[in-house]
Order: sequence, then structure tokens, then C-alpha cells
Amino acid sequence: MILNIHESTADTTHQHHERSLDSLKRLSLAHSLVDKVVGEGNLKALQALSLFALYNQLSGHCLTLTTLNGMIVSLAQSLGLHRHARRFKMGVGEVELRKRLWWWVYVFDRFTSILHGLPPLINDVDVDNDLPIDCHLNDLEVTELSHPLPGERTAVFVFLQYVSLGKKLSRILDLLYTTTQRRDGARKITDLDRDLRVWNQNLKANGILFDIGITGLQHSSDGTNHSYESTTIWLELMANITMTLIHRPGLSFDDTTPEFGNCLRACLDSGSAILSLLEMSNIPKWLRNLSLVGPATIFQSALVHIYSQLKYRTFKPDGFPSLDTSMGMVSKGISILTMESSRATQAQGAFYSESVSEIIKTLQTLLSSLPVAQGLVETPHVVNDGVPVSDAPDTFDEQTWSGNALDSLNYMTASDWMGDPSGPFMGFMDLGES
Repeated sequence: MILNIHESTADTTHQHHERSLDSLKRLSLAHSLVDKVVGEGNLKALQALSLFALYNQLSGHCLTLTTLNGMIVSLAQSLGLHRHARRFKMGVGEVELRKRLWWWVYVFDRFTSILHGLPPLINDVDVDNDLPIDCHLNDLEVTELSHPLPGERTAVFVFLQYVSLGKKLSRILDLLYTTTQRRDGARKITDLDRDLRVWNQNLKANGILFDIGITGLQHSSDGTNHSYESTTIWLELMANITMTLIHRPGLSFDDTTPEFGNCLRACLDSGSAILSLLEMSNIPKWLRNLSLVGPATIFQSALVHIYSQLKYRTFKPDGFPSLDTSMGMVSKGISILTMESSRATQAQGAFYSESVSEIIKTLQTLLSSLPVAQGLVETPHVVNDGVPVSDAPDTFDEQTWSGNALDSLNYMTASDWMGDPSGPFMGFMDLGES
């Protein structure tokens, strides 16, 4: 599986890769050994299943993640990885390995929960294990851990930020996305927003420079122009998606309250950042899969701009994007989805491509409903089919966008599932090979 993971992530210039014959043989072998590996029930078996699950995640095989998640969570808990090291007599090297493995399983469980809209399998009250340490671990038999020099960090540092985001996502799910504990939503959103921004400031103190909800290559607090490495793009994408998840429940508030406006503005800012990142950095598909970015995320990041412009057609509060800015963001979403559709034709079959095409047509139709014809912008944008958006239909008026904002924004959330290329895993049909 390590070879397959390397093969799927090595070439960042292409979104899809033709599977080599050796790769397919390895995948077939891995699939045939799953039951045997689960039966081993030891730490090495959990590592093997984790690599198998990671490959599925990187490859976008969504439908297999729930089954694999159940396997690895059950095995990890049976091995006691969720318990503190003081309960066991182990060396510091093995303790550190167990912590790293456990927290990867924990975050994978949260990501699977968000992706499929299902409750997580791991209950936070059952976990008392410490977070991993930023250190070198080359030998499990060591008596002391090797820490980096002051001002330096190891590759584990990025993983620790991944775990930190996973814990924040867990809190968000518990406080905002359950059928209970719905009181004081505005206060919870404010606290979660502040917590995420503090995490962002700590990242900048460690040289990873980006600001949540800010678009553009030069947006660090000190104005430094820094190169966008994969880890920075990945963390920035995840941070903006997390911020969107924090504020989306606020769109169910009364739209005359300040809290509604604050949440809508945060969704607009983070949605713009997501679209700009996807457009300017040409993010490889495996990195998008690891960041929970699919067609639905792109669609809703653009749709929130259309909602905002039609909601505040006659009065625009301070801090909201102009009509021209929103039109540009929607056009970015259409452009990104168009590239996705053309690539999907070859990699995932005609059904998936047609599904993405329907999303594109929906955005184009909604974009044409913006009030450009009223002379609010000087140069109207042109959508991909060459039709100026000034040819606006009369079917979209302010009444269409009254009421609960989530009724509009939740449309076509399941687009990420359409034509899921499940691969030769767990008995699912591989649409990518048909």
C-alpha cells in the first residue's frame, strides 16, 4: 500500500493517474488479505489497515471509508490505544507510536463522519490518551525521545496540526450538529470561531503563513510573499472548511439579527478563500480528497455568493462583497467544476460527469439571475457557454431567497457521492475501470 500511496501522490501535475498493472495487482492482493489482517488483531495489523484506509481516502473512494473506519476503530480500541500510557508498561518509543496511530484513527473517524453525515464511532469521553510529541522516532527501543532544536520542527508538526483540527471538528459536531444541545448557538459559534483563529495565529508563529477567510498569495500578517507548499495549502483549505462548518448553522438564525449577518459573512469569506485556493494552486485530486473538498463544497462556496447578492439586493451591509466580486467567485466555481467534469469523463464515467454538469448548469442559471442588467457593474462576466449573465431570467426574485438560508444552500449536497470511484475494495464496483 505504501507503493500505491506514493504512486497516487507522486505526480502533482495531473488530477488522475492511470493505474499500472503492478498497482492493480497490489490492490487486488490487499483486498484479498483484509479479513486475514483484521483477524491478526495486533498493532501491525492496525498499521496495515490504516495504510489501506489512507489510500482509499486519497483516491476518493468514499463508499469504502465507513466499512474501513469501523474496522480500524474497533481494532484500535481493542488494543487500548485510546487509553493513557500510564495504564501500560511500555517504552517511550512504543508509547509515542501508539499515540500517533491512535490520533490518526481518531481524525479519520471524524472525517468519515463529516463526509457521510453519520455519527462518529469514537466518544470523546472514552479517550484519555495524550497527543503525540513533535519528535524524531527512528527506533521503538529508544529510552529517550529525540526532540528538534529550538526553532525547528519535525514532519510530525504538520500531523499535530491535523490532529488539532480533528479535535476542533469533533467539538463542532458535538456542539452544533447534534439533535440535542442546540441552545446558545450564537455563543457557541463565537467561541469556536475564536478558538480556530487562535490556532491560526499559532501556526503563523511557526512559519505557516495564511489567514482564514483571506484570498490572495500575499495575505500573511507581515505581508511576506511565501510559496504555497502542499502542506500549507492543505492546512489552509482545512481551516476554511472548518470555519464554514462553524458558521453554517448560523444561517438558520433570524435573518434580521446581527448573528445571521456575521455567520453569512464568515461563510462568504471562507468560501471565497476555498475557491481562490482551488483555482490558483491547481491542487491535485488526492490533496483535495484529504481536505474534504468535493463538487458539493465548490458548489456551495459559489452558491452562498448568489444567495448573499439576491438576499441583499437593495441594501448591502458593511463588509459584504460587491456584486462584481461575487460574480467573479461564482465564475471561479463554474471554471473549477468545468475542469472537474472534463477530467471525470475519463476517470469516473459519464454518469459522474453528467452530475457535475448539472451543478454547473445550475450555477450558470443562478449567476444569470444576478441584477447585472440594472447597471450595478460596468463589465458583466461571461459564463462558460459564452452567454452574458446580463440575460437574466425573471424567475428569481427576492421572495425566492426569503426564509431559512440553509434550505437554499443544502441543495445538491450529495453531489460528492455521484459516481463515487469505489475501486476494487470491499466488493464495490469500480466505476473508474468501467
